[in-house]
Amino acid sequence: MVRMRVPDWLAVFVGGVVGTAARAGLDEVAKASPVRGLFLSWSTLTVNAVGAFLLGVLAAWVAG
Repeated sequence: MVRMRVPDWLAVFVGGVVGTAARAGLDEVAKASPVRGLFLSWSTLTVNAVGAFLLGVLAAWVAG
C-alpha cells in the first residue's frame, strides 16, 4: 500500500471542491434553461467528462 503525502491529499481536496462548484454552477444554469421536459443531470455528466479529460491531459503531461 502506498502512503499518500499531504500534497496528494490537497490535490484530491482541491479537485473535489472545483468539481462540486462546477456542478452547482451548471445546475443553476440548467434551472434557467427554457428546456424543461428532458432532464438528465447534464451538469454532472459534463463536469465528470471534462474532469476525466483534464486528468488524462495531466497524466500524459506528467508522464512526459
